[in-house]
Amino acid sequence: MSFPQATINDVAVAMVSHAIKCQLEYHAAILDNEFEVHIPGEVNITVPVHLSGGILRQGEQLGNKIGGFVSSVPLSCKDQDDPRERLRSISRRMQLEKKLPSPLISWHLARIIVQFSEYVSPQWALRAFNAKSVAV
Repeated sequence: MSFPQATINDVAVAMVSHAIKCQLEYHAAILDNEFEVHIPGEVNITVPVHLSGGILRQGEQLGNKIGGFVSSVPLSCKDQDDPRERLRSISRRMQLEKKLPSPLISWHLARIIVQFSEYVSPQWALRAFNAKSVAV
């Protein structure tokens, strides 16, 4: 079975979301006797994106032109133990999200925050713009 639209980022996000799910299930099992534990159906993960697609054009300087977006990814799928289903589900979501201007907007916001860093705390900016992301 192939996934022609899946990218390295899609695979990484699928792996991270599965690891988060396993970690939450592990801790839920430990704490089950003491607390009622709810594992969410989805979590937010920040996905970094190279804005020029990793291609250095002629006359362009090498630099960190990296933006990002927050993707709400499922912790459980129809068949929770099938990594192919997890990848398919996440890849489908991320294909839509990658078409949005979020990575470019985040890059411009980061540049503005750096320019005004004496007025705006980078720590405040990270908390304000991370959409309660649990991983990068």
